[in-house]
Amino acid sequence: MKIIHGFEQGTPEWHEYRKNKIGASLAPVIMRASKWQTPKSLWKEMVGAIEPKPPNFAMQEGTRKEVIARLHFEEEMGERYPGTVVEH
Repeated sequence: MKIIHGFEQGTPEWHEYRKNKIGASLAPVIMRASKWQTPKSLWKEMVGAIEPKPPNFAMQEGTRKEVIARLHFEEEMGERYPGTVVEH
């Protein structure tokens, strides 16, 4: 496991770094457990054959509320958990 420094979540640099990588949010797609995307459509996106779908309202809300959720979790756990990019 390697911690990647210098990226802040949501920045253009972060998006560019993640472009051809499989992150935790893609695991359900690869495992065929996603209702919204198939492994084949994910592959097409990753090789540039199709454009990714723009984020819908629920996805935007999840992104927006992630900071709030982390703050509540940190308060409950009594520890800080900064956003971290990790490569395995």
